Amino acid sequence: MRKEGLIPCVVYGKSSNARSIAVSQSEYSRMIRRAAGAASLVQLKEEGKGSTLSVIQETQTDPVTDRVLHIDFHEVSSTEKMDTHVTIHLNGEATGVKIGGGVLEVVLHSVDVRCLPKDLPGFIEVDVSDLDVDQAIHVKELPRLEGVEYLADEDQVVVACMASRVGTEPAAATAEEAGEAEGEPEKDEESKDA
Repeated sequence: MRKEGLIPCVVYGKSSNARSIAVSQSEYSRMIRRAAGAASLVQLKEEGKGSTLSVIQETQTDPVTDRVLHIDFHEVSSTEKMDTHVTIHLNGEATGVKIGGGVLEVVLHSVDVRCLPKDLPGFIEVDVSDLDVDQAIHVKELPRLEGVEYLADEDQVVVACMASRVGTEPAAATAEEAGEAEGEPEKDEESKDA
């Protein structure tokens, strides 16, 4: 199938048993480019079976070529809430980075949500502009979106601004090396005496 430009897939959901299908590599690539990293619903049109509303649950890729090897589609109902993950987009430059010399540490790149398919956000937008050194944004501080429930622990850190350690560690290491260097001649003298 892969030699013919097709990607093996599995479709599963509450309303039907898991089944194997194949999708065109070129069509899948076009769809992913259009989605541009946003969470999106996929309408699968199967020959002789009509269409199925689904989300991409998981993809397996070749670690060398980055080519998609397999896709898991999760069938969803337009009237039932679904669980899926949505990418987090960071906006702005943190005050702690711009003025305080801090470093931005991203802990969560996506977050699990529960919502109806019609309420699925493409991504979660987080403004980090007011984030100062030693401050963090947690799941409970993510924007409230109508019909969307965050499933992660509300105290989970999404992004933090940490104090930069550049300049302190090398100086400490240099001091340790200097101490060792001063102690080395004594060891040499002891070995000469022996």
